[in-house]
Amino acid sequence: RLVTILVPDVLPADGASDAPVAAEGCEADRLAAQELNMLQASWQTAIEQELARQVTAAVRSGSCRAGACYRSWRTLAEVRMAVGPSWQHQRQDLVPEFSMDKLFSKESLEALSTRGLAQAALAYTLHCDPEAIDSEARKRLDAVYASLARRIRVQGRTAYVALDPGSPHSAGPEANSLVLLAMARADAEARDRYFAASSGSSL
Repeated sequence: RLVTILVPDVLPADGASDAPVAAEGCEADRLAAQELNMLQASWQTAIEQELARQVTAAVRSGSCRAGACYRSWRTLAEVRMAVGPSWQHQRQDLVPEFSMDKLFSKESLEALSTRGLAQAALAYTLHCDPEAIDSEARKRLDAVYASLARRIRVQGRTAYVALDPGSPHSAGPEANSLVLLAMARADAEARDRYFAASSGSSL
């Protein structure tokens, strides 16, 4: 990211090098990356602690049984969008509670809003090359893209994403932005199948 332009007329007479300046720039980049990694680790720890607290409270209240407790699908989609598909909770007994299998379960997909569905798709495509996703993930994404395509409403030269497949009402600017990002991150085949002009969504 550091570009040095050498102009002969203004170079120091003794031929002094720009190497110290470049070294300082590289060191600043290294420190910034280190701080970003530390921040990411801190936030991930905080997320894991809060998720564990919620499950523990639910189990103690008797409202669910351990291993099949977590049902906050919106939060699960948000967390997965942030941490990606390979993340696992540090507590092994909680791994199934927050797995990608659970996020893409029939119960979850039927309960998620337009916003949540876009976040579920982005849990894969923000962290993986969309063209290199395995067959199981592609099948899951196809189900989400098909559901999102049924929510697209075209009005003349404009379009928006609805609250649900049968609604004429917009899902709101945040949900529409996330769906647009999910569409942009989809692989070329999925974009052609679900969102191109020849598809049912008529975009």
